[in-house]
Amino acid sequence: MRALALKIQPDILRAIKRFFNDCVSGGDGKSIYDLITHEFTHYFDDAKIKELTKVRERVDKFFEKYRSWTGSSSYFVIQLRDEGLARFYEYKKKEFFLYDKKKIYDTKEYIHEYHGALLMVDTYECGFYMWYTIALAYLFSKDRDRFNEMKAYYTGKDFLFFAEGLRSIFSKNSIYIQNLSNNIILDILKMAKKWSHLKFLKEYKKACEILDVPKDQIIITIDEYNQMKKIDYDRWLSEIRGAGFPTKGLKSE
Repeated sequence: MRALALKIQPDILRAIKRFFNDCVSGGDGKSIYDLITHEFTHYFDDAKIKELTKVRERVDKFFEKYRSWTGSSSYFVIQLRDEGLARFYEYKKKEFFLYDKKKIYDTKEYIHEYHGALLMVDTYECGFYMWYTIALAYLFSKDRDRFNEMKAYYTGKDFLFFAEGLRSIFSKNSIYIQNLSNNIILDILKMAKKWSHLKFLKEYKKACEILDVPKDQIIITIDEYNQMKKIDYDRWLSEIRGAGFPTKGLKSE
């Protein structure tokens, strides 16, 4: 009898390996439920991921040909969208989550250094922060009373309520913030299925404006993304010129 082979998608296989490696090394406390929830969220989002995978594939092919990460700005924002959304749903059972301002500062520094430094960014957690911000702005517009009842705390201190203003919450280096209800999370998940990485960025910008998020804690702005794309373009132009291809009609933006 011919043996049956189970075909496992590469991202699922990597996640399984990571899970068992974490079990051996002590890991980060994640359960098999967390792992499965995260990975299956990608399949809920499958249609948009397939569309965005075409962008990833163009970046990969260019890298193989020129050994350069030209185009990695799009790759980076897609990772924030995809992995952040999966983490957003993975965390749905958490009553509170840790908001780590240092992680955001580090990310902004990597964005300014760009290219190789982007590999250092925790796109899972930073992407989650972005989706949470979008969802929180959605709640703010949908149910102000419920928004005002939301709260946060940090070690040894009393609760801070959102009604008192988010500035006091965002001023803490690390603070535990209350998670959103399953209804809000599912509403965002349904909308996200139709959002490209660019729509995701625009909605994040809008959410930051609604909530008055401090500028130094906005993970990535549209202007920063456009600057990254310009660096990509200029690098690509330099590389094809260096390879002897004609560049008439092409110019740096």
